[in-house]
Amino acid sequence: MSVLIAALTCLAMGQVNTERLRLSPEGEGVTGSVTLALTGLTGNVDYFETAGSVGVAQRWGDNLLFGVITSKYATKRKRADRLAEPEGSLFDRDRRYTNAHLAAARYNRFFTEEVIGEVFVQAEYNQFLLLDLRALVGAGPRLAVFDQEHAQGWVGVAAMAELERLDPEEIAPDEQEQRLTPRATAYLTLSAQVAEGTSLSTTSYYQPSLLGPGDYRVYNDTQLGLQVSERLTWEILVTLRHDASPPRLALAEGEDVPLREQTLRSTDGQIVNKLSLKF
Repeated sequence: MSVLIAALTCLAMGQVNTERLRLSPEGEGVTGSVTLALTGLTGNVDYFETAGSVGVAQRWGDNLLFGVITSKYATKRKRADRLAEPEGSLFDRDRRYTNAHLAAARYNRFFTEEVIGEVFVQAEYNQFLLLDLRALVGAGPRLAVFDQEHAQGWVGVAAMAELERLDPEEIAPDEQEQRLTPRATAYLTLSAQVAEGTSLSTTSYYQPSLLGPGDYRVYNDTQLGLQVSERLTWEILVTLRHDASPPRLALAEGEDVPLREQTLRSTDGQIVNKLSLKF
């Protein structure tokens, strides 16, 4: 369940580490996990947030099929908003600050425990990255770099086709609303028990367009877990997303906007600290 919760934390960044979502049952059969969270506030600040995820995997023989769905939506309305728009609603579009949803599925064929073939499909929506849809399908090998008791490393490479449709109301008039792009994708994922009570995992993706060198995406997801004491645990999650070719934004006629704000920002970062005390 913890991997799905971590995915919800990073979902708003517009790309999710599907390696963290990977479900790998040891034996044959079906396994799964469901999480759901709902938060509501009313009064001086009106607030609503919902988040959920579902993951299911089945392994039979040398085959593994797993799928995940993650979703997060949050909106807030404070006193200044009520004064500016008395007739407005908490659920108005401009009150949202998270609205992202993703569905992904992967099929793995184990030729050996170190050499695996992968076929994957994915669909994504993210309001704040102007994604009405990002759908992709691809295939390639997944190879073990090393697989020891306290450390594992995997590398995956694939070719994929990506269909991307942007929000036409938010992009510049001459920006391409929909495009089909062939891409390569490569990832490296490492995990290790660095010391007793200390674990580290990191996954990096590189996804260049096959149509030109200026269009590529980079994503990294790193998690450090520290067992400070028998009762105290500290977790740090760092994520970074970079898009080398972000879309240009729609501007009102005569609007004076700094150059940096005329395109969607190319880089997003996030740091999450979590302390857990048991007593």
